[in-house]
Amino acid sequence: MENCLRFTAVDGIGNIFVYFGIFFVAMANGFVGYLIIENVNMYKNNITSADLSVYIIVFIGLGVGSVFMSIYG
Repeated sequence: MENCLRFTAVDGIGNIFVYFGIFFVAMANGFVGYLIIENVNMYKNNITSADLSVYIIVFIGLGVGSVFMSIYG
C-alpha cells in the first residue's frame, strides 16, 4: 500500500512538470513571436497590433508543447 501511494505522488508531480513544460513552450514561442513582430521592420510596419498574432502563436505553441511533452515527458 505504501508503494502505491508513492507511485501516485510521483505520477502527480510528473504531471505537474508536463503541464509546466507545455506552458513554458507556449510562452517562449509567444515571447519570441512578439519580439520578432515588434523588432523586424517588415512586420512592424504591416501589423498594427501584435495581440492577435501573439495569441495565435501561443495557441500553436500549446499544440507544439503538447506534442513535444507527450513524446519526451
